Amino acid sequence: MRRLTVARRAATRLRLPLGVAVALGALATVPSSSIVTAQTPSAEPLVQASNLVYQGAFRLPDTSKADDQHTFNYGGTALAFDSRDGGLWIVGHAQQQRAAEVTIPAPSPSTALSSLPLASLKTNFSDLLAGKMGSIGTGDARVGGILPWGSGLVVSAYIYYDSDTSNQQQRSHFSVQNGSVSGPYQVGSGGAGFVSGYMTPIPPEWQGTLGGPALTGQCCIPIIGRTSLGPAATVFDPSSLSNQSKAVQVVGYPEAHATLGTYDGTDTSKLFLKATAMGGVIFPTGTRSVLFIGTQPGSVCYGESTSDPAAAGPGMCYDPTSPYKGNHGYPYRGFIWAYDANDLAAVKQGKRNPWDIKPYAAWTITAPFMSNASDAILGATYDPATRRVFVSLGSADGHAPVIAVYALTNATASADSTPPSVAVTSPTNGATVGGTVTLTASASDNVGVSSVWFTVDNINVGSEDAAAPYQTTWNTASAGNGTHTIRAAARDSSGNAQTSSPVTVTVAGSTGQSGACTTPKPVANWVCVGTGWLPPDHPLAIAAGLGNLPSVTPPAQSSSSSSSSSSSSSGTYVSPIPCTTQKPVSNWVCVEGGWLPPDHPLAIAALGGGASSSGTGSSGSSTSSSGSSGSSSSGSSVVPNLPYCSFGGSPVAGWVYVSGGWVPPDHPLAVLGTCRAH
Repeated sequence: MRRLTVARRAATRLRLPLGVAVALGALATVPSSSIVTAQTPSAEPLVQASNLVYQGAFRLPDTSKADDQHTFNYGGTALAFDSRDGGLWIVGHAQQQRAAEVTIPAPSPSTALSSLPLASLKTNFSDLLAGKMGSIGTGDARVGGILPWGSGLVVSAYIYYDSDTSNQQQRSHFSVQNGSVSGPYQVGSGGAGFVSGYMTPIPPEWQGTLGGPALTGQCCIPIIGRTSLGPAATVFDPSSLSNQSKAVQVVGYPEAHATLGTYDGTDTSKLFLKATAMGGVIFPTGTRSVLFIGTQPGSVCYGESTSDPAAAGPGMCYDPTSPYKGNHGYPYRGFIWAYDANDLAAVKQGKRNPWDIKPYAAWTITAPFMSNASDAILGATYDPATRRVFVSLGSADGHAPVIAVYALTNATASADSTPPSVAVTSPTNGATVGGTVTLTASASDNVGVSSVWFTVDNINVGSEDAAAPYQTTWNTASAGNGTHTIRAAARDSSGNAQTSSPVTVTVAGSTGQSGACTTPKPVANWVCVGTGWLPPDHPLAIAAGLGNLPSVTPPAQSSSSSSSSSSSSSGTYVSPIPCTTQKPVSNWVCVEGGWLPPDHPLAIAALGGGASSSGTGSSGSSTSSSGSSGSSSSGSSVVPNLPYCSFGGSPVAGWVYVSGGWVPPDHPLAVLGTCRAH
């Protein structure tokens, strides 16, 4: 009675719904959103399978006789530990999407369901978003994740089957603070299919390195082209949801970069299959491990379901746990994808793409009440004070979930401090090469090689290779004729890294040098396109077959780029990428970072058909154009069917990313863009 009275007072003081006030108790310690930096987080230990020890389980309150709005039957998603009052938030019946908070009794290791302790309700079931969840879009809206934060909650939501590819969901996160619900807000620019699910705090010692206090992600939901084919996570600040459109994705696998496995893949050893499902993510304090916890199929099949193994065949899937037509992967198993936070930090720093990194380990997780159905694991969360992991086991108690509890035993820093050995084996030192060359390396380690990658003149070439033979291809035209230095680098499973001795080669006969350029090359690795010099990662150089895309994530651009990427009606063009070298001839113009003569076809296109060279300074830097409308003088749209960018920075939705800058969709150079902003 006293507890309820305190809650009523809290509800009045904080203007929260009574049920939520009971959970928060109005006495909660708020998690800090300030960024704190530890001295050596990168040296913290990695969690291994042996560090997670099953402690037991407990049942949720018996709601089997309640109506669908007040039951845990057919529920168990969006599990969230609340450090403020020691409870667990969990979503009930899938068709109602109402959530409640429960107590956490001492788990029992008994294998008899009837012997497990029962949790009790801390709050009644309620619609946390007060009827606003439908504002994210049209369709079956569901709660993706719950994150206790500040004096309230952050709740993510997603459209389950978002098939409208021309208007897919972008906004996904809500703030439940001081009795009001605000949102939905957009987090990042890659679409809601990458962020609208599970969330977890980032340990204080990692917040400075990763650039924020929390992670949010989503994976493997229907309409695979809008979501990640494997674990995804974006760093964001829950305290400032209205300003998170530029949040940084640090891991994720769009359909075009299916590093862990393709949707149509049939190799069950892959880390992503069409029936893969993600339940949650945790980032244990004192470690550098980010653990994604979910369900992994043991087979691959699409079609009708049968419980008779003899009847299985093309279009007929053996799955005694599901009677429905669709994706099947029986028998399913609980699964953990373990990532090294150092790899996520490399993505944050622009050194690697979100799809380049892979788990350092992956393993099956078991519990006495875990089913072998597709809902084997529905949610996961972590208590940093007791170092316990809570996992929601679907349909383990009739139609209701059971909560399994694991202890995270002390993960210790690896005793292995020996870096791998790595050497470039092809081409050989002193070789003369041309065209497209295969770079090959050998690598070995006392524990095990995790990955190998290559650089040419200290610039990454290709993606990391996780299995021998370690190799990638290099288009020598991107470097141009002359001497170049090749190196290989390797990382082992303990995080030790080593770079090989350099191999020097001479590129001869490169078409990157055979253009009609009559002026001196301004930078050693630039290439001649037509009669103008361009950097090798310039889209025009790539389009001409002379360039090479870098393997790093493009940096987010500031909003000021809107004033430096436009063409006026008078024919003046201001390059989105300033030229940083001296103008070779007085009337040449700066086009996307490279100098071109005014009668060059690309310069004419950039100038909207004119031949004016104004808008560039003699020192090579672009000047702003006053009153620029940010559109082409022609006014005609030339945007190709580009995918959405997985990074932020565009000043205006719909603008096109062209080699480091943003241009409006009707700009003449938009046809050379790599992606478009949301």
